[in-house]
Amino acid sequence: MTVEQATPLYTIRPREERDLDAILELMRLSLGESSILQRTGDMWNWKHEISPFDRSYVLLAENDEGRVIGLRAFLRWEFERNGETLRGVRAVDTSTHPDFRRMGLFKNLTLQAVDDVRDEGVDFVFNTPNDQSRPGYLKMGWQSVGLVEPVIKILNYPRFVVGMAKSRLLKRPSNAPAGSYFAKNEPADVTELADHPGLSDLIAADSGVWGSMLHTKRSREYIDWRYAKHPTIDYRAVMLEENGVLEAAAVFRSNSRFGLREIVLAEMLLSRSDRDLARKLVSAVKSHVRADYIIGYFPRGSAHRQALQSSGFRRIPGQGMTLTSNPLSGPLGELEALDRWGLSMGDLELF
Repeated sequence: MTVEQATPLYTIRPREERDLDAILELMRLSLGESSILQRTGDMWNWKHEISPFDRSYVLLAENDEGRVIGLRAFLRWEFERNGETLRGVRAVDTSTHPDFRRMGLFKNLTLQAVDDVRDEGVDFVFNTPNDQSRPGYLKMGWQSVGLVEPVIKILNYPRFVVGMAKSRLLKRPSNAPAGSYFAKNEPADVTELADHPGLSDLIAADSGVWGSMLHTKRSREYIDWRYAKHPTIDYRAVMLEENGVLEAAAVFRSNSRFGLREIVLAEMLLSRSDRDLARKLVSAVKSHVRADYIIGYFPRGSAHRQALQSSGFRRIPGQGMTLTSNPLSGPLGELEALDRWGLSMGDLELF
């Protein structure tokens, strides 16, 4: 597909192996980077090359001098509900060279990628665009599904209140306390969970707990890729066993926000819909951390959300991210309702 502009011309094409250095240079120039979102070959390869859901679909825009000036990446994802597998892609990385903005690159790259993955049989695109980019997505056929509102469990009320007050009054967070956010009995590395012989059975049981809610098609390979192999984030795990059987597990990480020590609860795997079991799992996470609060997300109506609520987690009204989706194989149907999406923080993190 060639798009003719005033000058210069640009051509849209699939990425090739030789493009990696040019891609990273473009992303650093247009997006910058942080300690978590690094623009390195290791991060790119982890995110787009070795996923158990297959390589990402990536398009590039190249000007008439052969320079890469635009990027659009769709991260492949698989979901399941009631034993049925649905193929999705998550609209993630997009970059435009500062010298070539307002040329329609973002729109043309995105629409071309949508057409291409639709032809492959992908069922839908999903993402959580910010307030600035969401209107553009809606004009291209995306639909707003709803506001994802995380829930939090406050562990240190005095520090939490002071930290939030300073953040709001000073318009900037104070520094979070230095040192480990984990207790002396440090939680396990996620590799131990990925290698546990009972993990596959636990994942299968947890899928049954989700029932008819659309949820990520997890597997041993997925847990290993998503958490154990992440290049920059130190995810940890706790596991509950009974008579040698893995009954439940949680995956989480430490973070600093509002000058406070935060624990992000990314996953909960439950062998059955049992509030007592889930509460024990949350208590196990608490016993391994030295944080001011824990934040997580599961949809209303799920056994996972009910477990968090019964453990004292509460939502912060109006705070969160908006989930959007573009149906490619037909109307969204029941997926127009947010509570039909069995998403966790691990599915929603901007990684």
